[in-house]
Amino acid sequence: MKKLIIFIIILSTVFILTSSVWAKEQVLDFPRPKGVVETSLPEVLGKIINLALYLVGGVAVLFLIIGGFQFIMAAGNPQGAQTAKNTVLYVIIGLVIVLLSNVAVQFIIQKLAS
Repeated sequence: MKKLIIFIIILSTVFILTSSVWAKEQVLDFPRPKGVVETSLPEVLGKIINLALYLVGGVAVLFLIIGGFQFIMAAGNPQGAQTAKNTVLYVIIGLVIVLLSNVAVQFIIQKLAS
């Protein structure tokens, strides 16, 4: 059974590696429908990342509002105030991580594009 699995892995690896060579040899020129715009992989990734950043920003604003509401509702309770402060702190830390990861991904996309 192990030999069969290894054989299938090797065979699929060879197929995957050689399929790009076959694709380059066969030039297929299909007519494109009207209105279809060709986009590159970095452009598509950039759009997906921007969408994700908008979603993360919206969620962060929501949690900042929740943290502020918790702080107001604590009404002098030290434990409730600490929970609210932790919520706001974790939102800020999360945003910093997301923004730094965005910088890293944009750097990688620029290197792929060039």
